[in-house]
Amino acid sequence: MSENTPSHLDDIEFGATMRGQQSGDLAFGRFALKRVLGRGGMGVVWLAEDTLLGREIALKFAPDTLRSDDAAIEELKGETRRGQDLAHPNIVRIFDFFLDDQHAAICMEYVDGDTLAKLRVRQPNKVFEPHQIARWVIQMLDGLSYAHRSAKIAHRDLKPPNLIINSQGDLKIMDFGIARSIQDSMSRVTIAGNSTGTLAYMSPQQAAGRSASIADDIYSLGSTLYELFTGKPPFYSGDFARQIRDDIPPPVSERRLEFGITAAEAFPAEWENVISRCLAKLPEQRPASIDEVRELLGFAMGGQAPSLAPSSLHLLSGSTQHYVIGAETGMSATAISAAGKGITVRASNALSPLKVDSTQATSPASPPSLPQVETPKGHKGAWIWLLAGTSIILLGVGLWAWLGTAKNNVGVEATKVVDPPEKTPVVKPDAPVPLVVPSGYPTIQAALAAAKPGETVRLEAGTYEERVRLVDGVSLAAVKPDARVLIIVDGKSGSVVEAEKLKDVIKIDGITFAHGGEDLGAGSAGPSIASIISSQVTFENCVFEKGLGDGLRVEGSSRVTLKECSSKQNQGSGFVAARGARMMLDSCRASGNGTDGLSVATRGTVELVNGTTELMRNQNNGVTVQQGSEFKAVKGKLDASENVLNGCYAADADTQVEIKGAKLNHNGFVFTGTESKGTESGQGGGGLVAEAAARVLLEDSQIEGNAKSGVQILDGANGSAVRRCTITGHAYRGIMVIGTGSQEITIEGNQCLRGGQHGITVEGTGFRPRVLRNHCAFNALTGIYIYAGAQPVLEGNTFEGNAREVETATR
Repeated sequence: MSENTPSHLDDIEFGATMRGQQSGDLAFGRFALKRVLGRGGMGVVWLAEDTLLGREIALKFAPDTLRSDDAAIEELKGETRRGQDLAHPNIVRIFDFFLDDQHAAICMEYVDGDTLAKLRVRQPNKVFEPHQIARWVIQMLDGLSYAHRSAKIAHRDLKPPNLIINSQGDLKIMDFGIARSIQDSMSRVTIAGNSTGTLAYMSPQQAAGRSASIADDIYSLGSTLYELFTGKPPFYSGDFARQIRDDIPPPVSERRLEFGITAAEAFPAEWENVISRCLAKLPEQRPASIDEVRELLGFAMGGQAPSLAPSSLHLLSGSTQHYVIGAETGMSATAISAAGKGITVRASNALSPLKVDSTQATSPASPPSLPQVETPKGHKGAWIWLLAGTSIILLGVGLWAWLGTAKNNVGVEATKVVDPPEKTPVVKPDAPVPLVVPSGYPTIQAALAAAKPGETVRLEAGTYEERVRLVDGVSLAAVKPDARVLIIVDGKSGSVVEAEKLKDVIKIDGITFAHGGEDLGAGSAGPSIASIISSQVTFENCVFEKGLGDGLRVEGSSRVTLKECSSKQNQGSGFVAARGARMMLDSCRASGNGTDGLSVATRGTVELVNGTTELMRNQNNGVTVQQGSEFKAVKGKLDASENVLNGCYAADADTQVEIKGAKLNHNGFVFTGTESKGTESGQGGGGLVAEAAARVLLEDSQIEGNAKSGVQILDGANGSAVRRCTITGHAYRGIMVIGTGSQEITIEGNQCLRGGQHGITVEGTGFRPRVLRNHCAFNALTGIYIYAGAQPVLEGNTFEGNAREVETATR
């Protein structure tokens, strides 16, 4: 095989794909073409404006040779559908597929940036060092892990040209399955398609034509890292197929030595080991998952990662120059964040503009000189992110700027950047960096990765646009109790905060988590704001709000405690404990949620301790307990009132509910604004409803003014009981129990007052509940109504003001 055979799909010449199209033309009757961004794996890529939605997008047009191939078009449609399932901040979004008589194109998110393939060659040795790109590697692993675990999709063509760094400095993965599909199609219909394409990054199994899997992505990950650190993929000349099948590539350190690549420090052993394992010939010898790769690199379980802020000033040189703010550049933002005026810190390490009072315009350190930029004619002028106010200043040593014009999805170079001054202030390696964001570390994730078990990362007042993966043993807290700390991400990209399989207890204190972006639409289930899986976490004074799914979802062997936390205005439930998880609520509140305030399912366990937990004005039930779960409100009190359906709903065998001293009032109504009575919903309307063999123990509680009945136990389990409750003012019945002869249920010592029909109703052939010492007064019809063959044990009951005291009726 010739050494001149292209090793990248991007190197294949596809020919014209937009005959006669010019800037300003309207493609597919919707997209106003602006300019050609470049030539990549999809042929010609255009920047276009979506005239329907008013946003810029990238249109990747299939080559003409594929437009006429029906099988190829169907494959592209399938890849588009699979790509639409991927919603993650580190994956380029796929919007839609368009087809007309002449053209086929995929509409994608427009990414303003450059690829790692192009950025690498601008480095002094044309390679990166691990500490420069560690944060990007973490983001790549996040995106791949999400695709593999949540969407069950393999990339199939992972390589540096498919990894793009946007203008905010964040990595995004492009072309999940799309470039691979095109290459497969091209191999059928064109001579050029017979080239190796991206064979240099393929596993032996994928190169042999087998169906791609997660194991193949892990091999490609190893090939990608190998190239970023050595300048070449593991095999880059000669008979690729034979080498991939039979040969072992030299270790990264040996290849660097062979190419004369020198660095101040030896290549890290942990990176060498991970790359070697990823490149194993047999799938079973590779890491089993992306999460295992993360752990081997020390990024998942609290290991000390290298500097997560890329330090080289050549890192993003090109049409957009980005000087990253971080520990290595000596950044000190104390003066910014001390004022606590709500700066926004993005995961890109960049600070958005901030207005500063002129009285604060004196800084103890002079800012570094900015590099000179030569911008060709026809491009936008250089732009700079600066702090703006009456006096424009740079605060801290090392707050540098982004300069230059924008990049695009395929990384077309537009400017020449002159190297900055040599004397750049840096923090000495042994200088302690406080675990404070943004003063000590530019991002939350960077600080968490640098922290040791037992330490706490503290956040200064402000808004942080960053997904957070919690680290074992490392806590997270607002720097001051009254500091307003908001962590927010677009809800379509996933959860805001995640924890999985953390062994040590960690604490999250004083933080609000929220989703931004557009709703998913009616009937769509979005991600939870916080996702805790098989971990031990304590939340104090935290808020989960405006989620596209649940507020806080706890699963697996998790043990989660919430103290004075609230979950509100989420499209799903406020709090969810499921799949064996245990949750304790201390003086919490869930209100205005789209389904339940609290949902306990699939053998979850929730207990209220201390104070009163309010589950109010939710669109379904205050609390739902089902599928063999357990709910206790004995040590802490429950107020489940004013919900659209019921205060408490319990169902299914082995489900157990124990409530004492609760308020279950005014359910079955829709409340708007400050209206006190609400409008009857026509659904639900019970204070407590139990059915399908759930076991319920309700004692010493107040149940008042529900739209239908106070308490309904329908086919309740043995041992269910309602004792010493005040049940008043219901449209139908105070207490209604329906059962069979085998069920032992007790109704004892209750006050059943002013019911619209009966104080107590007992129903069911041979059903013998114990109805003891209840007081039934001023009910519109009957004090105790016995129906359909029921045979209750009646002892010590008293009556006052009812139309009838006791009545027995048949069907």
